[in-house]
Amino acid sequence: LAMPVAVPVVDRRFRPGCLVLVRSGDGTWYPKKIQSWNSEALSYDFEDVKGVAEESVQPLPPGTEVEYLSVTENRWLLTTVKGYTPETGTYVTTVKSAASGDRVRVPEQETTDVGGSVVAPSVWALVSSVVKVVTEAAEMIPSLFECGVCRGPFTIEGVQLDCGHRYCNTCISTLVNEFMQADISRPMICALGNCTRALSNEEIRAFLSESEFQRYVDVREGRIRASPGHRIVNCVRPGCISWEVPEGQPYVECPTCSKSFCPLCKRDPHARVPCSEAEEYHRLNTLSAEAQNRASMLFIEELEQQDNAERIRRVDCPVCMEQVELESCVTLDCEHPMCTDCFSNYLTGKIEGGEVGDEQLVCPIQDCRTAITALQVEAAVGREIYERFLRYRIDQWQPEDDSRRVQCPSPNCAFFLVRPGQEEAQCPECQSAFCPSCVEASHVGQTCDAAREARAARRAEADAEIAVASLAARSGWQQCPVCKVRTERSRGCNNMTCTSPQCKGKTKYCYICGQVPQGNHFPQGIYADSCVNVSEEEYRARREGS
Repeated sequence: LAMPVAVPVVDRRFRPGCLVLVRSGDGTWYPKKIQSWNSEALSYDFEDVKGVAEESVQPLPPGTEVEYLSVTENRWLLTTVKGYTPETGTYVTTVKSAASGDRVRVPEQETTDVGGSVVAPSVWALVSSVVKVVTEAAEMIPSLFECGVCRGPFTIEGVQLDCGHRYCNTCISTLVNEFMQADISRPMICALGNCTRALSNEEIRAFLSESEFQRYVDVREGRIRASPGHRIVNCVRPGCISWEVPEGQPYVECPTCSKSFCPLCKRDPHARVPCSEAEEYHRLNTLSAEAQNRASMLFIEELEQQDNAERIRRVDCPVCMEQVELESCVTLDCEHPMCTDCFSNYLTGKIEGGEVGDEQLVCPIQDCRTAITALQVEAAVGREIYERFLRYRIDQWQPEDDSRRVQCPSPNCAFFLVRPGQEEAQCPECQSAFCPSCVEASHVGQTCDAAREARAARRAEADAEIAVASLAARSGWQQCPVCKVRTERSRGCNNMTCTSPQCKGKTKYCYICGQVPQGNHFPQGIYADSCVNVSEEEYRARREGS
């Protein structure tokens, strides 16, 4: 049955055991498992055919239904191929984002949809031997990898992390379980060599139950956070809970399963015996009656101390060097405690000095550079100081891209971002438009320097106009009522003739009141300092007042 496949040829070779499509001589594509790669002939070998050229081997196309061997559920799961990643040699499926090709097989059903074509049972019969190989992997598939911990060989019963290190299922499951019983607030690091790569959530999830994985996510994302003077403890029993206990408590009891253990080393309670000696203590406890009696007495004493819930524990504040109650201390993320007064005073001084950056607002202990979070600042200082801290943080913040942060020139208005090269910005708060470069009135199509010179020229012109108006008022100059040109009378009568380029001698007006004369406008004569609108006393008072 021909199955047309339009999949681009990839440069990276398929790994042995990977399920792929192989083109026969008549152009038909069949699913097969790769047996080996012939580096001399540059071809692939399969169980029933040898020397297949690279261009005749393609990954399964998107939409192909396959079965994926789940390590956590120990069974084959029906899934659909979404793509192939040649860099890692893995399929992207609906149940696994990085499914190794040797853990994918043909579904065991009568008809299957592959790449949009229905494949008859006769086609699947051609790969029945391959299916048998997958289901009996321990006997028939050659060892492909070596576990980096136990050095044992494995094929499908193992994982390869993004850092390239490989583990068998037994070793990786042991490491994940040990990690879940430790401090899961920190990331799980690859255990091989000097590798510092942290395992992703998906890699950890494959070896945990849903409840254990949800507990891990809650702690890692901060949904379970210890209050000052306390710590988060994870029950040593898989799938149980996490809860908060006071710092320094020698043993804890799970409120769900009642399991008792030491919160530091996760061993059974060992009273006042240090964790480094706990293993020897438990060995002696099982062998010696005297050791059992001693442990019992110490354990009972510890129980009595635990019953005293009001006991006072004191620590030395490293800032003021005073002994203070542990309940009155703040414990930073670096585990350094200090009294609340010293911590508040330290933060206040830093904030008032504008030192609020991540590299400035750090633990005050010498050589410790642990950053202090905004939540810790809010809890330690007053509202006014905290708002000032936020303003300083906002002022110092810069976007990661090429955008610029600008403030509207209107008083007490908003900050917002503008794109590179943007000539005009409009404030989202007051809607005013301005130039984001010089923060002046908008001048699209004109440089900031040219706009600045134009504004200066307009100001100079306005200043000159004000100066002329002031001089005219002091000197008693009058304006033509038509063209508004100012005139100073040096001699002659009060019946003025405007000779400006606009009026050209056609406009007559009174020098006393500035109006066009009508009728007997000058009852005392045209040389008198009065007219029908202004008396002589008013005119003289106006001149003397100016």
